[in-house]
Amino acid sequence: MIVFVRARTKKFGPSFWYLWAGQNISTFGNNLFDVALPWLIYNLTGSTWALAFAGICQTAPELAGIVSGALVDTWPKRRTMMWADALRALILIAVLLVPIRPLPAWLILGAIGSLRLIGTVFTPAQASILSTVVGSDDLTAASGLIQAGVGSARLLGAIVGGTIASLFGGVLTLLIDSLTFLLSLVSLSRLDLEEPPQASSTEGWIVMWAEGMGFILGNYRFLVLSMILVLVNFAFSPLDLALVVWLRDVLHVSGWVWGLLNGALMVGTILGGLTLRRVQLLVTGNQLLAACLLLGGLTLFSLIEGKSAVVTICCMLIYGCTVGWLNSYLVGSLLGRIPSDRRGRVWEMLGSILTMMTRLGSLPLDGLHTMRPLQR
Repeated sequence: MIVFVRARTKKFGPSFWYLWAGQNISTFGNNLFDVALPWLIYNLTGSTWALAFAGICQTAPELAGIVSGALVDTWPKRRTMMWADALRALILIAVLLVPIRPLPAWLILGAIGSLRLIGTVFTPAQASILSTVVGSDDLTAASGLIQAGVGSARLLGAIVGGTIASLFGGVLTLLIDSLTFLLSLVSLSRLDLEEPPQASSTEGWIVMWAEGMGFILGNYRFLVLSMILVLVNFAFSPLDLALVVWLRDVLHVSGWVWGLLNGALMVGTILGGLTLRRVQLLVTGNQLLAACLLLGGLTLFSLIEGKSAVVTICCMLIYGCTVGWLNSYLVGSLLGRIPSDRRGRVWEMLGSILTMMTRLGSLPLDGLHTMRPLQR
């Protein structure tokens, strides 16, 4: 039986907010460029194959996280994050300095793959350092605030990225993205903390990888929570496609409703992250977990049965809030259970598995809608 306790309130110090700011600044830049990338690549090539390859360049490097976390456990975490931001900024600046216009698509795609690959060392370092900044008891509340910030950064990045791509072209987003990495670097340099313990570098990375995987499979409580997180995101991944078909073929509404739905989902996720600490004062962890799963399922059912765009948007707002609570709670609970000297490898392994399952989750529905349209 998994037992949780009610949360306690606590104010976070300056180091947490510097870490929070650094992550959200770089998230804004990444999402801004992610939105503009398809527009940029298609304008440069006119090829749908190039768009597909761009998707591969964005996702394939994330699989390196299965092994990169083991390396990060042997490195100083803050320095790793700062080097990652510096390298990503330099890569983008180098691309912009290439004296060829328009920029070759292969150069942009290579840069994107490199940024994603470097990101696989930034993420586990950030996860490792978080518990040092806030303490293990406050990881859940901190995760809620981080998710709210990330949601806000993604929402703003999507709006700004789409606007810039349509008005000025996607190349300008390369410059903005490089500046966000530099701003993140400055924010991380202000961190005042004691470095988390480092694993011994004398062990081979294969041994360290095996230790990390052994922890995931050998810890019952951690494994159960991990499976819930993976399954929730696996189930969530095909929602975009299902809603597009549902709105177009069943409700017969225009594209602006789709935009409102995405906005409602992001706003709900932000609200969930911001209110998690308050919610934890009212219920136990088990109650929160059960309520989120039940409310999420009921909301999705109501969303499908909704016969108007207004009902659908309201359901999506509530669903986003439950996703914000659930993901923030699970992330904080999982991070708190990982030994500090293994946090990098375990967290990045879990993140890579989560990425693969999220991609796989959309495949069955892709095929289903290709063969048979949605009908009421």
